[in-house]
Amino acid sequence: MDEKFIKLNTPKFGLQSDRKVYDLIDTTKSGVTSNPESHIDNSWVPTKGSIPAAEHSRVTVKWDDNSIDTERLSSTLLVEEWSYEGLHMIEESDFLKIKDPKTGVIICENQISSIPLKLSSRTMKGHFENINGDDNWEKYFVENYYAELYRTT
Repeated sequence: MDEKFIKLNTPKFGLQSDRKVYDLIDTTKSGVTSNPESHIDNSWVPTKGSIPAAEHSRVTVKWDDNSIDTERLSSTLLVEEWSYEGLHMIEESDFLKIKDPKTGVIICENQISSIPLKLSSRTMKGHFENINGDDNWEKYFVENYYAELYRTT
């Protein structure tokens, strides 16, 4: 995904657990949600089933600095939204380098055709059949790992 096509927006619906969010006022502040609740019949209850509009839901946020906000309205947070316009279709001849997001260590650096990965979908999330049983490939593509894709023309 080309980063210039990823935008921060207020969520249209309430948030579930384990969603990366940003502070509406300070977009450099990010964290992860837990304990989603919905406002139903004048009381807050754990969110189950359908997700209400953002103004009727709240979450706990553990910020990257380890501070915690409880009962934070979803409408006061931002989430990443992407566009198909920035989606890169991987081709067998492409060269891919993947780095660990925390350490910057190169995890993989090779031509796609040499990586034990079989592409089987053209969606943002993708569906990966790991030829050698490595369960990490999908994680590299969907969990904010830094990647560089080079295409020979």
